[in-house]
Amino acid sequence: MSRNDRPDRRMGMDVIVIGAGYAGLLAANRMARRARVLLIDRRDRAVDRIRLHQLVAGTRDVDKVACPLRDRLHRRADLLRAEVVDVVPGQVSLADGRTLTASHIVVACGRGVARPGSLDSLETALSLRDELARLRSGTVEVIGAGLTGIETVAEIAAARPDLTLRLIHDAPVGTALARTARRQLLTRFEQLGIDLAPEPQGGDLTIDTTGPAPEPLTGGSLTVDRHLRILHDGVPQPGLWGAGDAVRVAGRDWMRTGCASAMPMGATVADAVLASLAGREPKPLDFGYDKRLLSLGRGVGSCEFLHPDGTPTGRVLIGRLGALAKEIISRAAWLVPSRFATGYGPALWSRGPA
Repeated sequence: MSRNDRPDRRMGMDVIVIGAGYAGLLAANRMARRARVLLIDRRDRAVDRIRLHQLVAGTRDVDKVACPLRDRLHRRADLLRAEVVDVVPGQVSLADGRTLTASHIVVACGRGVARPGSLDSLETALSLRDELARLRSGTVEVIGAGLTGIETVAEIAAARPDLTLRLIHDAPVGTALARTARRQLLTRFEQLGIDLAPEPQGGDLTIDTTGPAPEPLTGGSLTVDRHLRILHDGVPQPGLWGAGDAVRVAGRDWMRTGCASAMPMGATVADAVLASLAGREPKPLDFGYDKRLLSLGRGVGSCEFLHPDGTPTGRVLIGRLGALAKEIISRAAWLVPSRFATGYGPALWSRGPA
């Protein structure tokens, strides 16, 4: 049994972080040099979730999308594979009956659990990849025309011209995009022969990109204040914090789920916990958007520049430049939580709306 797996090291931790996504992993690594940290996740692999559509399409290998979680966690942090069923100030309850204690607890478990046929986990994505690989002809329906749905249908259509791709959405596609970006999207769909339909028509394979089932631990979402303290009836709970897709920041309805906001939240909550441990007042989250990235298959994409509240400025990079911008930021999203967690800070993201 390694030093990081000894049960006695899990008693009386300074911080327990629940969830090893972009926010949770970054927070754990950022705190590990200055506090006793335990990271708990229901799985033992780190997953680059924004690449799962490429895994399904066969354009990216599994070892480029996932790796052992221990390999991405700071050596001073402890790791426990377990299911958390309840959290109260100072205490975490596990499905196996154990109870762990910590001065501070960070809930960063994500929005929910994967549905069958979805892109919400490595396991479901691998199953879809195998089903897609067995198809020699036929129709693939992708349900949901958010950014994930758009990227998924375009990636598969570009990689598998032998298949018919259909995107299911009950409203016009890409209306939130800037005019130039949407024009490229519609042109690309026409080039790839992607059909649009308001409801499922019946296909040989269906991929659901509409989001996961609610997370049992949080009921779908927690509300936090601007310092990322979990609120109950509007009151901050002592020693309870939240970050990433698991939470909604009160008064900031323009914030969306995704790694663009998850990583700043992970860094902010880590600094807030460390400040609290040192008896200092934590600093609030100050985050705003600056770009929206979209891949339309290898070599084609868009990078829209945004106002801090996420609305388009009208400035856009498309084509290969857009795809390059998307690739650079996607690589950073995988590297920052593990290799650059301590150096990542407010200077590297935009400030929030005035």
